[in-house]
Amino acid sequence: MTSNKLIIGLAALSLSVSIAQADNLELGLVIDGSGSIDATEFATQKNGYIAALTNPAIIPADGTVTVGIWQFSGTASGGALYITDVLAPLTISSAADRATMVAAVTAMTQHSGAGTGWTAIGDAIIYAADELVAFGGGPDRRVIDVSTDGNQTAGVNDPDDASLFVMANRGVNAVNGLFVGDGIDSSWIQPPGFKVTISSFDQFEPAIAGKIRREVQGAPDGGATVLLMLGSLVGLLGARRFTAAK
Repeated sequence: MTSNKLIIGLAALSLSVSIAQADNLELGLVIDGSGSIDATEFATQKNGYIAALTNPAIIPADGTVTVGIWQFSGTASGGALYITDVLAPLTISSAADRATMVAAVTAMTQHSGAGTGWTAIGDAIIYAADELVAFGGGPDRRVIDVSTDGNQTAGVNDPDDASLFVMANRGVNAVNGLFVGDGIDSSWIQPPGFKVTISSFDQFEPAIAGKIRREVQGAPDGGATVLLMLGSLVGLLGARRFTAAK
């Protein structure tokens, strides 16, 4: 009888966890292509993204994740945002969708030329959020993921103001950051956003893989906690009923 009680309880708990995690995510990947990143570092950064996006354990091809990718820099110190659309928001529902996403990153070349060496983080955050809103997917969660090796040197909007703005006005649940190097200001990451800091681009591949995995899986929120509690309660009630009918 004990095994039957355990089966009932585990079945209910498993159902609640599945429901809690079955949400739809729009993920905006915002990649630094400014002049402080040399060609080797940019290639390492790009290869890290390719490895993460190729992995079905990180990005499933089941239609639950939409990915948009942008590369940003700035035109001058205090100048305007310079941004390119690497991948317009695409819902990953098949192997073909994954191939399209990976091919877009593979074809990405670093911003170059006069006036593209600066860093407009805040404006890039707002641009990515606007593009996700324009996609119109109506997700359960919308997350902006910034990777950078520098501080804001260009653009109109400070990254802290931009983060607060998109969370208040663009349906963004969190703006997260991957910071490469020492002395980078990461104070603009606003709760519930999180940051990952590494010392060099040599650590980029595992760092971005773990970061995207965390963003896709999400942290349990209040609804998930309630579902877990309900699942446990149903399991206990089922076990009691089974015992009473014994």
